[in-house]
Amino acid sequence: MPRAVTKFAALTVPLLAACATALAGPPDAAPACDLPGELELEVTKVIDGDTFLVADGRRVRLSGALAPAAPAGTTAETWLPAVQAKRHLAALVEGRTVVLATGGDVKTDRWGRLLAQVYVGGLSPKPRRQLPDPARHQENDGGATSQSLRAPPAAKADEFEAAGAAAPQSAPMTLADPGQVPTSSPDGGMRQWVQGEMLAAGHARAYALPGRTACLAALTAREQVARDARQGLWQHAAYAVLDAGNPSEILRHRAELVLVQGRVMSVTERGRRLYIDFGPRWQDDFTVVVPPRVLRAADQSEASDADNERPASVPDAGNGRTGATESKSQPSDPTASRRESGISRSSLRSLAGHYVRVRGWIDYRNGPSIELATPEQVELAE
Repeated sequence: MPRAVTKFAALTVPLLAACATALAGPPDAAPACDLPGELELEVTKVIDGDTFLVADGRRVRLSGALAPAAPAGTTAETWLPAVQAKRHLAALVEGRTVVLATGGDVKTDRWGRLLAQVYVGGLSPKPRRQLPDPARHQENDGGATSQSLRAPPAAKADEFEAAGAAAPQSAPMTLADPGQVPTSSPDGGMRQWVQGEMLAAGHARAYALPGRTACLAALTAREQVARDARQGLWQHAAYAVLDAGNPSEILRHRAELVLVQGRVMSVTERGRRLYIDFGPRWQDDFTVVVPPRVLRAADQSEASDADNERPASVPDAGNGRTGATESKSQPSDPTASRRESGISRSSLRSLAGHYVRVRGWIDYRNGPSIELATPEQVELAE
């Protein structure tokens, strides 16, 4: 096996192992997102498949798990995947006290919704913290938080703009009994990870955003459990994985969260960005764009791997690697380097010829494209 491919395989084995583990058993056998809880709140009402109200009237959004939204021409009450998702979330959290893990300071989207990983059970004896006023976050609408949420607002509003109400249904779907909810938990029964349960049951899709990339490998592993079993939304053609070789079909899903898979034709680095092309005409074919911030995180991962392999007696000397100067800059998210580790810049460069799956929101930039928030949005699919 060529050295580049060997190195790539070694660096991506942990990510693929997460998916393999997910296939081996029930949801609790898949990797979990075990973040420390920060807030404890009572859920009073479920609004839709990924949003609920808490006792003080504020809204919470499931971070990293996007539930189905009704296509144009239909309503949330008649679109079966959306109905199923809402009922499943209600069975998990409605009327119960949940633990929220925001990954640090409490963060909100531009509508003031709290963004968090959500857990049921495992409550802390510590007193509850007073939630900050979301209006204070609204004042920073031009800051990092609002920038990190640019795609989903448009995508949520136009989630199925192209798919439409007439999208064919590949298999009959029936409403699940809301009482039949998995009771597995990631930490031996002490608490239940809500996003993991929604994904493993097929009622949401995993995603990442800049600054909101925590636990993506665990999220995608749970999603794959449902996708491979064709459960929930994965029974519906509107959510089918798209072919990277069909750019016109991909463009029909502009501003939507999708999964695209195909064989990488070439990887080039132009300016401060890396371009992963899936066809001979980059002006028209599907492309994955790796922005500078993600490349810096990939450089940090590579530098960390090198430090781990270097004997303690050897001093840390510059290696002249491309992008080494940039890698000194820290990401805006203080935990980004930990969350986005695992795939280095050299691994991304070695993707040419490999069959991969990519997730993200479709944009138009010389053809359909997805801009990465983390290297973990790219998975080997061969």
